[in-house]
Amino acid sequence: MKELLIAQLDYIYFFYGLAFLISASIIFSLLKQEKSAIGLHLLGMFALLFGLVQWLNVVSILIYDGKALSIIRGAVTILSFLFLFEFGRGGLHLYKVRVPEKWIYFFPIAIILCGQFAGGIDGLLSASYYILGIPGALAAAAVFRFRYKEASRNKPYYLIFSVFFVLFGIVFSASVPKAAVFPCSIINEQSFLNYFHIPIQLLCGVLAFAFTVTFIFWVNELLEYGKKFKLSLQTATLYLPLTAVTVLVGCGWIVTKKYAGIG
Repeated sequence: MKELLIAQLDYIYFFYGLAFLISASIIFSLLKQEKSAIGLHLLGMFALLFGLVQWLNVVSILIYDGKALSIIRGAVTILSFLFLFEFGRGGLHLYKVRVPEKWIYFFPIAIILCGQFAGGIDGLLSASYYILGIPGALAAAAVFRFRYKEASRNKPYYLIFSVFFVLFGIVFSASVPKAAVFPCSIINEQSFLNYFHIPIQLLCGVLAFAFTVTFIFWVNELLEYGKKFKLSLQTATLYLPLTAVTVLVGCGWIVTKKYAGIG
């Protein structure tokens, strides 16, 4: 099973990235109709860029894995985490939580550059996950928890999103490449694979897909499609995206198999 899943890593990255890209498209579509005080556009930018990173990983497996692509992946990863971190920082500030102003970004950027100096691209990526990605995910979880308290308690979607981002923070901690510095020298994607015999990217992809599906249902309820439109249009706005996801997942399987020369 371990070897089979490793052989399908390109498809797993495709699936993982697709879930985030669909989430981004939903967020940006939502912003056209509903203004968000908690800065959902920042979360949308994170989802868009982080999804693109996963598709760049597919490119690195199937087509090209040179230094230039590694640099691009590292830069886009950092930028995506900056948006996530700012979503959490800005959202907590909105809820009167004492958080640092934007000068705080000087420190994580400096640490990330030190990580690059000490461990190359792997060190840079590990530092970005620990300094921006994990804190950003946990801050986002706190923002959604505050939003849940503010909103109606009989609508638990914000609480569900909070749980999702706690889980994202946890899996991010095991998604880093192996590097010489602690803790990524002990807890990393390779150690996770050795212990659980599945790639951490598979767990991340399933989690991202579950988040996307939940987000689709939340948007359907938020915009009250069931009250405003007939069943046919509700089906198009709710179930059609889910069908599209299924079709794209199937197409991704075919494409990755074709380029990998398997099957």
